Amino acid sequence: MAYGDRDTANRIWLDQQYEEASEHLKERGTRASAADRERVDALEAILATLNPDQVSSERFLISLTSDRPPLAAVSIGNLDAADNATWAVPGMGSSAESLSDWARASENLLLAQEIADPNRTHAVVAWVGYEAPPVGPFEVLSSDKAEAGAANLNRALVGFNAARPGIDLNVVAHSYGTTTASIALAQTTAHVDSYAMIGSAGLPPEIDEASDLQAEHVYAGQARNAILGDPCLGSTPARAVLLQLTTKQHRKWATDILIKQPNLCATSRGPRPGRAIR
Repeated sequence: MAYGDRDTANRIWLDQQYEEASEHLKERGTRASAADRERVDALEAILATLNPDQVSSERFLISLTSDRPPLAAVSIGNLDAADNATWAVPGMGSSAESLSDWARASENLLLAQEIADPNRTHAVVAWVGYEAPPVGPFEVLSSDKAEAGAANLNRALVGFNAARPGIDLNVVAHSYGTTTASIALAQTTAHVDSYAMIGSAGLPPEIDEASDLQAEHVYAGQARNAILGDPCLGSTPARAVLLQLTTKQHRKWATDILIKQPNLCATSRGPRPGRAIR
């Protein structure tokens, strides 16, 4: 099914879910549970993401679930026409309620791609397709949620490869999203051209080298000159470095980039330093 058709169907279903959830919340009144309110808030956030006050690129609701809260993915740009597609995978603390922020960060990435490569069309998917762990030191230490999310991400990547064979496919992941994406890329049959990890929360021990990931080019981003090692503290731009990883030379300098505030931190809720693949 074309992604434009998915968008049409998912928007109809989103409206139906929101109407039903809102009516249920109203009927429950003071007896409504926190989960009831959370579901309505999440659906409202998805609606707001699709209809922002200011946006320069078309948005498509390419996936939606009936989970409580729901999972969703919004493409910034047309996946049916793009020459270059990127899946952006968020980290801990992310959810449908913060989808608008993650979509804004994804659009910043899209704009950067259009500047760097103006002769091709691009699309970036703000993918909130898994239940991320909450911010904190406990659940993030487990890979259980990452493994469940990796299965969802793998299906999305394989599906895109089947729908748009030969189109460049990339993955960018942040924080715990790098754990999720790395597990997916260790298992996938999709052809992934590049994979960039930013502020990694760490990878499973079985992923020991770049060659374990089914991606032609693998990068790891590290913050530099950031306050307390956290680029989301303060308003001063942070310096970051992308390291290209290969099986022969695991840490080869590739690109030095300037990460500006609020682009990197649109949904960052305390990124934790990860490790490069060694």
